[in-house]
Amino acid sequence: MPPSDTPDLTEQGDHVSEPVPLWDSTALSGLAGRVLNSARTAVVITQACGDNLIVWANTGFTTLTGYSRSEVIGRSPRFLHGPHTDAAAVQRMQTELAAGNPVTTALLNYRKDGTAFWNRLVITPICDDADKVTHHAAVLVDATADVVTDRARAAEAAVANQADRLALITRVVDAMTEHTDYHEAADAMAHAVVPELADWGFVVLFDEHNRPEHCCLAVSDASKRESDSARLVQQNLPHWVARALATQASWVYETLHAGHEDLLLPQVVDLGMLGQLVPAKRHLDALFDLGIGTRLSVPLFARNRLLGLMALEARDPDRFDVPAVVTTTLLRARVGIALDNTRLYRAERAAALTLQHRFLPSAVTVTDLDTAATYRPSGNSAEIGGDWYDVFPLGERGTMLAVGDVVGHDMSAAATMGQLSVLLRARSWNGGSPSEVFQLIAEALHGMHWNDVASVTCMRWLSTPTGGHVEYANLGHPAPFVRLPDGSVYQMSPARGAPLGLHDPKAEVGQDEMDLPAGSVVVLYTDGLVERRDRPLQDGLAALACALRSAPDGTAAQIRDHLLATLVQDKPEDDVCLLVVRERGTAVRADRRVNHVPAPLLPLDDTGKVVPARSR
Repeated sequence: MPPSDTPDLTEQGDHVSEPVPLWDSTALSGLAGRVLNSARTAVVITQACGDNLIVWANTGFTTLTGYSRSEVIGRSPRFLHGPHTDAAAVQRMQTELAAGNPVTTALLNYRKDGTAFWNRLVITPICDDADKVTHHAAVLVDATADVVTDRARAAEAAVANQADRLALITRVVDAMTEHTDYHEAADAMAHAVVPELADWGFVVLFDEHNRPEHCCLAVSDASKRESDSARLVQQNLPHWVARALATQASWVYETLHAGHEDLLLPQVVDLGMLGQLVPAKRHLDALFDLGIGTRLSVPLFARNRLLGLMALEARDPDRFDVPAVVTTTLLRARVGIALDNTRLYRAERAAALTLQHRFLPSAVTVTDLDTAATYRPSGNSAEIGGDWYDVFPLGERGTMLAVGDVVGHDMSAAATMGQLSVLLRARSWNGGSPSEVFQLIAEALHGMHWNDVASVTCMRWLSTPTGGHVEYANLGHPAPFVRLPDGSVYQMSPARGAPLGLHDPKAEVGQDEMDLPAGSVVVLYTDGLVERRDRPLQDGLAALACALRSAPDGTAAQIRDHLLATLVQDKPEDDVCLLVVRERGTAVRADRRVNHVPAPLLPLDDTGKVVPARSR
């Protein structure tokens, strides 16, 4: 007899006609069949051998696919496949089923009307009493909405990751291109990359013989950047890298001898090798304090040339995941090019500076004059200008002084400056006043089809018993300043002609001449001494006048140094040439008044500006 507490399935609200006894297997089997057949979820049973022919399908299968039972019984389920069904996924599914394993997968299938849907399949092997697989039962669910949503999210994540990568690459390259110094650009790269991708890291630059020439350490944790560990590692990095380069089994050696297009792969730090390269315990302690675990080594190549190495270090062995490796791989080529561009700028600048200094006069001793000159290139190391000065004795005809500026900031400007300097010397040596020299040069340049532009001041100084007789001509150049023995400062009359290259060779070049009393100081210069982006030119000229007034009673070199310290920034915006001249052996300021001011000199007010003619 059945137990008395058997549940009655015919209670109010149930939709069955008679109670089903739980111990009646036949009745329960029929109930299960009816449940499967009436379920909305598609269910299909196939043979486990051959083409896996369908032997049973429920009404949910018809609802999902549009195929009736009569159309599918005895057929292989492959009729659901279509042109975009993943054949590899089907093959993997069949392999797992052949091994007797259950399968869960998603396939793109096609309904009877040709519409595609994502079919999420859960396939279970069915075994007989001998535990042999005879059939497969598959549950099919339309997962199109879920798959599309998942793929959309994956696509959004991919786009976001790509945007993050591009943003990082942009930030790093921008940080590098702010610097035209090769080593500073490498430092900027290290400080931009490491906080984004690693716990700490370093960049090493190699010279043309692949020897370390510069090392920069970067640490993500701000509290450790100035720590004793960081300082100790920074100090010893060049030695460790040099030692690693000489050790074939080291990671540095292997990294640099791998192809520069090879895939970057994180490596677990070999503690045994690390101990060989860094034998001192306190050095190892410093490294472990920063974080030792895994490393991503990045060789820096550009234009088939090895520039250096970047090492990214992390304590977490899983720090360098796939996105980090992909980002670093993309970054490698771009920072290599940016770094090499900076290197090429440095090489070009060095060549231009060498060329320019070759044309500037070496120390020249002039018997009657005390001279001091300097040339300072602009703070922009990517540019080199055509500023120059010259001092050369003419024997009994005095001494020729010149300062000029070729328009442009490149190798061509430096070369043109050299040509012009040589031409000026040659014409001056052949005789003639400054205006006559300019006239001959203008005619020569016109015949040479010269396409450059240069402003020049040329002055001939002839010492006299009472001081010096000065003749000067000025083509488009800032007028010199004069300080008389009583300390008063004047500006010489302005330019008398257009710059060379724009000057009409047939037009006469005017000149001025004057007698300067003993102890007078003359200052010739290029516009870089007085021009700034943040102030008018007149204010710069006034600043020069005030600085000359306050200059010490000393030699030409002392006056030059005072003017530079007062007027020139650490990194000037433009090239600066400065030439200071006074008679040798005379005091800068005599204890007497100047009774006569030479006519070509223009008086200045208390602020250093030229007094207008109507106010004189």
